[in-house]
Amino acid sequence: MKTAAATLAVGVHVQPGPQPESISSPHELTAFVENVLSDIEKKFDDMSTQVLDRMSQMSSRIDALELSIQELLNDDMGGGRNDSPTPGSTSGRQSSSLGRN
Repeated sequence: MKTAAATLAVGVHVQPGPQPESISSPHELTAFVENVLSDIEKKFDDMSTQVLDRMSQMSSRIDALELSIQELLNDDMGGGRNDSPTPGSTSGRQSSSLGRN
């Protein structure tokens, strides 16, 4: 390899240390494999944390969106409002067709 650090086919960057071509004993091979597996495990844990954080953020956004949609539907259906226009009159607000068949 041309650099001090190796990159494996799975995209894991191995920290400088014994390189695959310089390993001459089973102990060095074991240490190298343990380092690679440790790096992979750390990256996997970091990515798992990021995915879970993003899923939590998306869940919060979806909950807020559902609440907003429900409020809009309630407002559109006159959910408890006394200022809804009478038939034939015009108002400054046009109703949408969400939730109507």
